[in-house]
Amino acid sequence: MSVGGRILVGLRWWSRIDENGKETWYFESMGEARETNRTDSMVFWVACYAVPIMWILFAVTSVISLKFNQLTICMIGCGLAGVNLMGYIRCEKNHKAHVRGFLFSQAKKNISQEQMAKIGQMAAQEAFKK
Repeated sequence: MSVGGRILVGLRWWSRIDENGKETWYFESMGEARETNRTDSMVFWVACYAVPIMWILFAVTSVISLKFNQLTICMIGCGLAGVNLMGYIRCEKNHKAHVRGFLFSQAKKNISQEQMAKIGQMAAQEAFKK
């Protein structure tokens, strides 16, 4: 799904285990100007969520039909698909946080202190209205 994630939604993740046994996750996105096709994105995310669910259904079917040797394969498949889903969810959250930070830093560069104070006052007034 790594190639599909990179092509369809512009996301990629991987993890490495260092010599001390510590796992490090790496997240990559195509950047702030990432533009994705809405249909491609929807297909990707539906597939990411559907695959673990499908493996769970296979596992339930294996238990009901008393084919416990197939249950091991189903559990491994569900585990791998679940880790893949978790990686892409974390990658998407990391990308959104990065874009938010980038936009805030760009706004901070282009807005004067006086304008920033006015925005803060307006935000505070809106918060107290609610």
